[in-house]
Amino acid sequence: MTLQDTSILAIAEIGFYFPALLLSIIIVIRHGFNRELGWIFLCILALIRLIGNAEEIAANQNHSNGLFIAAAVCNGLGLGPLLLVTIGMLKRVNTAALENQAHGRRAGLLQQGNTTKFLNWGRLPLLVALVLGAVGSAKLYGSDESEHSQGGTLAR
Repeated sequence: MTLQDTSILAIAEIGFYFPALLLSIIIVIRHGFNRELGWIFLCILALIRLIGNAEEIAANQNHSNGLFIAAAVCNGLGLGPLLLVTIGMLKRVNTAALENQAHGRRAGLLQQGNTTKFLNWGRLPLLVALVLGAVGSAKLYGSDESEHSQGGTLAR
């Protein structure tokens, strides 16, 4: 039995994300489960990608529409934790810069209150985009063909 190209890619991604999951678990255990640092989102990212790729392989073997929908939603949601990690890292960089500024060294991106508010509000469009992506993927791969064009628009 030959594998499709998408199954081969999913297997390669599993080979990457499984060690990434193990390493991110070690990092989270060492640094704690604080959401502000963003390390926990690395675990969530690797876990979502592993689940999505396993569903992709199963969908290609069983030709199940429900598995295609689940794989598309998981692959679409996989980007969210990566962006949350980026926001966490930006907060950490800004905190370090403000600490350097407090010690008399020239640094600091913005003042603490403004940056924190800006980065927290930056999560709101991310949440809306994730919801639209999940709904769009479900409609794009759903059984009702009249919703396919609307699903493509929402998933973009």
